[in-house]
Amino acid sequence: MRNRLRSTIKWGGTVLTVLLLVVWVGSGWWWCNFTPRSASYATAIDRGTLAVKWVKPAPTLPDKYLGWHMGWNRPFRFSWWFRSESGTVVRGGNATEVVVPLWLGVLIFGLPTTILWYRDRRKPLRVCRKCAYDLRGNTSGVCPECGAGFDEPHP
Repeated sequence: MRNRLRSTIKWGGTVLTVLLLVVWVGSGWWWCNFTPRSASYATAIDRGTLAVKWVKPAPTLPDKYLGWHMGWNRPFRFSWWFRSESGTVVRGGNATEVVVPLWLGVLIFGLPTTILWYRDRRKPLRVCRKCAYDLRGNTSGVCPECGAGFDEPHP
């Protein structure tokens, strides 16, 4: 059960990291935003960042501004750092926008996943578990390098 969970976490982290990496790099060329029917918030992916904007009170927007929208960025460039802005919007509401760089998600999910893959790599057969000395041909039951014992002699 534990190995299955660990494997699921490793593969899930790998897939999530690759997807975030693709979205991060791709957002240098394209932008995408979503505004729900309530229009009290909107999300956008643009120039390497994820932005969320809240508006209070929620404005009444025409249908053409609601839903998913995509377009191309020209020229290609990234915004690399965090940003937070607040102010008044045209229809008298207060807007707060928080912008988070997508490389942070790649780092948050990619680093632990890489560590898991590194720690779970297979050790070669016939090596000492303590010092990794090659024990092929050793029939004494003791590692000649570090002196650690092992249960079965390695032929």
